[in-house]
Amino acid sequence: MAEGPYNLTTASNLLKTVYRDKITDTVIKSDFLLSSLEKADPEVWTGGKKIEWAVDVAPQTGNYAINNMDGGLLPKPAVRDTVPANADVADHSATTGITVDQLDRMKKGETAYANGLQKAVDDCVKDLRRKVSPQLYRNQVWTVAADSTGTTVTLDQVQYIQVGDYLTFGNRTSGAGATVRKVTGKSISANTITVDSAVTVTAAASGAWYSGAGPTDTVKIESLDLAAAGVEVSTGAITARTLHGINSGTNSTWAGNEKNLSGNAADEDDFYDVMDSMWGREAEAPTEGVTTRGIQRRLMSTYQSQKRYVDTVEVRAGFKGIFLAAPTGELGLVAQPDVPKGRAYMWNRKAVELFKGPSEWLDGPDGDTIWRWTVDQSTGQYRAQHEATYRLKLNLLFDKPAGIGRLYNCADDKPNIGG
Repeated sequence: MAEGPYNLTTASNLLKTVYRDKITDTVIKSDFLLSSLEKADPEVWTGGKKIEWAVDVAPQTGNYAINNMDGGLLPKPAVRDTVPANADVADHSATTGITVDQLDRMKKGETAYANGLQKAVDDCVKDLRRKVSPQLYRNQVWTVAADSTGTTVTLDQVQYIQVGDYLTFGNRTSGAGATVRKVTGKSISANTITVDSAVTVTAAASGAWYSGAGPTDTVKIESLDLAAAGVEVSTGAITARTLHGINSGTNSTWAGNEKNLSGNAADEDDFYDVMDSMWGREAEAPTEGVTTRGIQRRLMSTYQSQKRYVDTVEVRAGFKGIFLAAPTGELGLVAQPDVPKGRAYMWNRKAVELFKGPSEWLDGPDGDTIWRWTVDQSTGQYRAQHEATYRLKLNLLFDKPAGIGRLYNCADDKPNIGG
């Protein structure tokens, strides 16, 4: 370990004090959905594998004589009640590194040391964003779309998967039969990835998710669908879709609002159709919305005059969007790079809760620093690099999915980047 003030021990102390909460704040403020929920005073939990909270529910009305549902027993049909819901903690981790050569250069002075440490933090933030994004806008557990017994696997989408990632394949709801493979290639246009050795997977029943520790990962992930709940899996008015233990088929407030555009361009009327559905069912007009840059550009081109805005988060940072007329005011529609191609989402802040857990740097094996020597997963040999791992705990929980909506299968100019 290097001697003097510019060493790994100093770096550990700075990461634990200056950068611990700052990394979490940066990840939240870099995404419009998280940023908007952060303003609404997020809930905080202090530990445990599950989060439990009370949600407002009501059974189907009209001809549906239902008084029993997942999540609780209601006294009689059509009476609103509160039932307990629960979700698994979504635990994301990211690792950053400093090579021996970098550390030697960082020892040359305070500026070099600060710049080197900031680069390590920036790398960690980028990695966390890449892992958090699938939870926000997709299912964190990717679904296998075709049977395979070889090295090519077809998933529902591969946009956020990178060559070099370690993925665990197994049953997508129980985690059973978990096996780890390294991603060696991908094609976004075909939604396929190639892995380093053959894997047996079954369409719909199998899933893939980020591995926690490379090929030595043996942690069983429980209730994957619940931990992975994001706006994509929570918007569709899917019959008998269970989310957080409550069935949308027997509880109308637990079904979302959606419109399939079948490849057509999304115009204002399409957005209004989903808004009116949200407003008519639960009087929950959307307060924010996100989409891709391609869908936003097509929508703006239809306007005779464009009204735009900038939502400033910090100096030199913010979100640019356009306004749509919503039932109770103007809806800001913001373009976000992580929104899947062909999608637009809208939500009411009362319908979604952001839960934050205690984020932390994992202690290293020596008890003095948070750094570990890097092991090459393919050879088992040590490399001349120190690594530190940051654990981020965030989860989106839904109080009333009827207050969420989406447009999907929209015409979109968003490019297929990365494969």
